[in-house]
This record gives sequence, structure tokens and C-alpha cells, in this order.
Amino acid sequence: MYSKSTLSHSDAVSAVELFEQGFTAKSVAVSLDLARSPVQMLYQ
Repeated sequence: MYSKSTLSHSDAVSAVELFEQGFTAKSVAVSLDLARSPVQMLYQ
């Protein structure tokens, strides 16, 4: 995770779990009700 990320640790962990299940960055952001930009940064 980026040190300047606005995602909490638990949000980042949840996002990575969804990425591993095949979710896209956009679908993860919508599913977790998060801003798309930090999720996209984590996805890359």
C-alpha cells in the first residue's frame, strides 16, 4: 500500500481480497463505498 494512501488498512485489505476474486478497481470502489482514485492506485 502506498504510504500516502487515504485508505485505511482494513479497507485496503478488503480491496485486495476483492481484486484476488477478479473484481475491477471500479467495482471494488463501488462495493466498498470508497473513492475510486485510491482504489485505482492500490490496484496498479
